[in-house]
Amino acid sequence: MGTRAGLAGDLDLEIELKLVCDPAGLPALLDHPALSDLAGAPEERLLSTYFDTPDRALRAHQLALRIRREGRVWIQCLKGAGSYLGGLHQRVEHEARVEGRALDLSKLPVTGAWGELFRGPIDPQALQPCCVTDIRRRRTTVHGENGARIEVALDRGTIRAGRRRSKLCELELELQEGDPVELFRLAHRLVERVPLRVEPLNKAEHGYRLGADAPAVISKAKVPELDSAQDLYSALRASLAECVRHYHGNEAAVLAAEVEGVHQLRVALRRLRACANVFKPFLEPTARNALRLEVGWLNEVLGPIRDWDVFMEGLQPLQRMRQEDKGLQRLLASGRRLRCAHHQELLQRMRSTRYTAFQLMLGEWVLAPPLTADAPRSEAVAVFARKVLKRLHRRLRRDGAQFDELGTDARHRLRIRTKRLRYALQFFGRLYDADRSKRLADALAAVQDSLGALNDLAVVERLMDEAGSGSQALTRALVDGWSLAHAHHQMDHAREAWDGFLAAPRPWKSKG
Repeated sequence: MGTRAGLAGDLDLEIELKLVCDPAGLPALLDHPALSDLAGAPEERLLSTYFDTPDRALRAHQLALRIRREGRVWIQCLKGAGSYLGGLHQRVEHEARVEGRALDLSKLPVTGAWGELFRGPIDPQALQPCCVTDIRRRRTTVHGENGARIEVALDRGTIRAGRRRSKLCELELELQEGDPVELFRLAHRLVERVPLRVEPLNKAEHGYRLGADAPAVISKAKVPELDSAQDLYSALRASLAECVRHYHGNEAAVLAAEVEGVHQLRVALRRLRACANVFKPFLEPTARNALRLEVGWLNEVLGPIRDWDVFMEGLQPLQRMRQEDKGLQRLLASGRRLRCAHHQELLQRMRSTRYTAFQLMLGEWVLAPPLTADAPRSEAVAVFARKVLKRLHRRLRRDGAQFDELGTDARHRLRIRTKRLRYALQFFGRLYDADRSKRLADALAAVQDSLGALNDLAVVERLMDEAGSGSQALTRALVDGWSLAHAHHQMDHAREAWDGFLAAPRPWKSKG
């Protein structure tokens, strides 16, 4: 769905928000006042073939190459890596008319970075079809505030890769003119009528994943690209954008019930909340409270899922040693049923309008963070970061001063303090010497992991009660003994990790 200005070989910038639709909700969607012209719009068929090399070189370089038939016209389109910013897909594309469904290699770029790729690591002669989309599209134009013009396209059809096929129903909002935040504002209006969900994947990536028949991709946290001369406003936007990227990147894995996807989604939510806390003096209090409420709403379900994942994973060695233990088998079977029930509740929440409103809120934050009226936008981030890291470091040392005497609740609070400093260091880590930042980050990770393991062991009694194992005295005694032995072992690790943190450098201080 791009503008046609690029048909002569120029480059276009495509900015769009993709929303997944439930086909059952289409009548309500088409009845929305903002889309009054969409129901009667003519339907066009778009048949697209995507190409790549057998080793998926285009995908590795974040490129997508397709030929699409639009009416009687065949258009060859190469899309660049672009960016994914808070839910918005932003990609540069190169388009050219071709004579038919076969690639015309003479129409591929020969200059710039793309030209170098086709003369180097990507062999144009090795390109072959990898997936096909067959889409019926209706489109209309919606005018937003401040002169914004948005093309809305409803796409229904299939994606096919080899013998595998998947249905597709999505709404694409493409910015033709105006402020990108208007895409989110229009989406908010639509979500009031019908459930929609922000889609972080483009059609090419859907095809790749369908063809590979592989587990959902897991997204890990990254350090925002900051520099010491950057102002606070742009640093906040970059930090939020990275947190939201991490969050959206694991939604598909959660929907597929991947254990690591649940863990990474929880981490992403914690990092979002940590980001809001780090920049607390500059974020509007009502907005911060809204974030806290929505994160808490999701963690009501994510927390129990993760507790059961950790519990059952921790019992795997014991299960291998006692494969004939019927009580242990019943406990694990109960755990799997409870985990599944919690996951079904999570899926229900992720398919709700409340969830989509949360996704859209995050996207708006990335584009235009909700700042207080007196937020010092121009203050250098390096000055602010040093104050934040010093304060969090001082509080962590204070709370862990009597480390060996800490009880369960105090260790839990210390773990939270550790996470806050660790996440703040992740946000600002590029401002300092890489080696010193890594040494402190590794030390904090060791403390967090060891205290986290102790906390996981502390919830074992609650989980066994939830599983209904109270009457199985032998099973409870077995698991309690196993957990107690591991708790002593983890406590030794925790003391060692804490000493490592105390000895770790503070990157914001001079080496001398």
